[in-house]
Amino acid sequence: MSESTATETSVAAWLRNRLDEIEAIKRDVRELLDGLTDTQVRWRPDARGWSIAECLDHIVLAGEPYLPRIEQMVAEAKTRSERRQPPLRPGMFAGWFVRSMEPPPRLRMKTFHAMEPGSPRAVAEVQSSFLALYDRLAQLLRSANGAAPHGARTTSPFLRLLRLTLDQAVGLLTAHARRHLWQARQVRHRPGFPQA
Repeated sequence: MSESTATETSVAAWLRNRLDEIEAIKRDVRELLDGLTDTQVRWRPDARGWSIAECLDHIVLAGEPYLPRIEQMVAEAKTRSERRQPPLRPGMFAGWFVRSMEPPPRLRMKTFHAMEPGSPRAVAEVQSSFLALYDRLAQLLRSANGAAPHGARTTSPFLRLLRLTLDQAVGLLTAHARRHLWQARQVRHRPGFPQA
């Protein structure tokens, strides 16, 4: 296998893996919300704990500001690939930060004000906004076909010190979703969770 063919194969594998992750997250949300009432998704385990709806709203609020940045990175990564420019080196801090998002949470972080969920919404509305975010992310990734996973870099919209490559930015959104979907599933098992 030639070097260029091997590179194309690894780029295709990167894209396929990330798209598979997104589809798995969408399946998890549908399964989590299946059969739940509005009362159940709005129920909070205590004054400080989030409801299922708030967990999902938080994922959306944290993810939406990344979409324009990812769109820009896709365009930049495709240009770099077309010009045969070498990929950027992924940052170690960003890699650690993305891995730290995976569930179960080992590192507690204060939520930025912009990511704090508002008043809990109905099941259909919560599911619709969540799926719309990840459908859009998948659409952006499909448009990245042929772009190197580390072909562009951006800063986080919430933490300027965090510089992410295209792959790391998408990885952050999928890991963050898994973290809070795990949290939302725990709510269903808390004492006092309303029965249907």
